[in-house]
Amino acid sequence: MLLHELLRSRREEVLEACSAERHHPQGLDQLARYITDYFDDIVRLLTPDSASLAPLPLLRPAVATPIVGASPAIARVRLGIEQLAHRSRTAVLISGDRGTGRRHCALALHAATYPEGEFFEFHSSADLAELEKRVADLRSHVATATGLTVYLPNVTDATVDVQRYLADLLQIPLLQCRLIGSSSDGVAKLSSDARLRTYLASAFSSKLLLPPLRARKGDIGLLAAHFAEQLAARGGTPALEFSATAIDAMQGHAWPGNVADLANVVEQLWHELGSGVVEMAHLPALGDQAASLSFSLPPTGIVFADLERIVLAQALAMTGNNQSRAAILLGMTRDQLRYRMAKFEIVGAGVRGTSRLKNR
Repeated sequence: MLLHELLRSRREEVLEACSAERHHPQGLDQLARYITDYFDDIVRLLTPDSASLAPLPLLRPAVATPIVGASPAIARVRLGIEQLAHRSRTAVLISGDRGTGRRHCALALHAATYPEGEFFEFHSSADLAELEKRVADLRSHVATATGLTVYLPNVTDATVDVQRYLADLLQIPLLQCRLIGSSSDGVAKLSSDARLRTYLASAFSSKLLLPPLRARKGDIGLLAAHFAEQLAARGGTPALEFSATAIDAMQGHAWPGNVADLANVVEQLWHELGSGVVEMAHLPALGDQAASLSFSLPPTGIVFADLERIVLAQALAMTGNNQSRAAILLGMTRDQLRYRMAKFEIVGAGVRGTSRLKNR
């Protein structure tokens, strides 16, 4: 009865949290899979002879929205995805500056390759056991497998054990599995990076390079309209429109945060205006370049997580806890900001517990 009382007491809290997550769909499928697996384990413990829970309708394959743009640079990316879709076991490295949409490109490649398959985002060694479980299931249903894409958001963060496992995974015959790595470093620099070591250094036989937004300024109007339509669909309101002068001003901006930066600006305008026509006067201050930044690493080193936590809290304090504006300051999406806030237990502009830079 203790479990019954616990589940009943937390029911409304869980439902409220799930309702909130529906408004931030990034990673929703992976979260739903985690929840289902969690309760599946409970059923197995309580009734060992029972069948596994049937998948919920929410556990649909990851679907990416189209890669928006008409510039030659982005047309080459779309062509590359089209060509790689027919080589389903080829490991692909997606490189590009911060905010160019590497994860979005990975989702597009996954959807083109395994439209009914699963997109597994691998963040740390803690995910290795879950990945092994998914691979074992894939190998036991080879004839009916719909495919699996393993996405490494930053390939240089992978430990030796993870790299060895993924390198071995690529050698399994007939396994419908693709590895996609992502990096903000250039291909030449990455290939010589000691952190990548020898296991994955030569695994990525194909590469996709995402152009920075400054190299595709003709796409800015299309992207702004696309983000406005997505937000309108979320809020059930008419989409924002952009005047010619507003688009000219946006095209004249350097966009150091690239597409993610533009998406955050459009979301900020949506929160402030709701609908209507965006004029140049409505735009937030757009400088030609990002603010200069200087930081000297002390000889004793630092705990990087503490530095990240402090910067997040300061960005929220500077913007009065406006997450969209804080994300713009940090050159990331609002969902990326929310993920890090949860990771470091940051509530508004405050941090639970103490947070100081520490020497190693």
